Amino acid sequence: MLIVTVPHAKSNQTEGTGFDAGAIEFIGHLEAALDDKNVKYIIHVGESHRELVDLNRKESYSTNYHQELRALLKHATLHIDLHSFPFVTEDAEDEESITSLGDDLRSWSVHDLVILETDGISDRNFINTILDEMETEFDMSVVDSTVDNYITVVASILFKVPSVLIEVNDQSVEAFPLMAIALARAVADFA
Repeated sequence: MLIVTVPHAKSNQTEGTGFDAGAIEFIGHLEAALDDKNVKYIIHVGESHRELVDLNRKESYSTNYHQELRALLKHATLHIDLHSFPFVTEDAEDEESITSLGDDLRSWSVHDLVILETDGISDRNFINTILDEMETEFDMSVVDSTVDNYITVVASILFKVPSVLIEVNDQSVEAFPLMAIALARAVADFA
């Protein structure tokens, strides 16, 4: 069974910011595509705003979200940690382009989808399967990451479930239906 985590699903209620809007939009398309491929899955959506607790970091270990996730991972065969990023222009200032973790959204924004690969954590075979299915149709990049993505660490290391972190570009919303179909094919092929 595929587990898809979306830890940053809750917006800041006063500003409507700080959440992965594109990931939320992508989920509906992915669910339809997975259903069409008869893939069993569970979407696990975070309900805490990241300014209160970032569900993608080890500090969130004792939250209900992670207790539920650990229970789900006992039955999982595959895991996707789904995020999204805002589009920024090439000439955008550093303040709006560099994330708190040092990633430059200017280089990401030329892609529909970015896969973050952490050596020893991310499943390279799963990444290759995704690339085989998607990179001829969509602009994609695999970015080396040293970020301690707690969710993929838990899935990969503690539960031995092949895991990958995917970031979809908020600007690529028109491509989301076809991207979801291609990702569902990759999941079905890998399973």
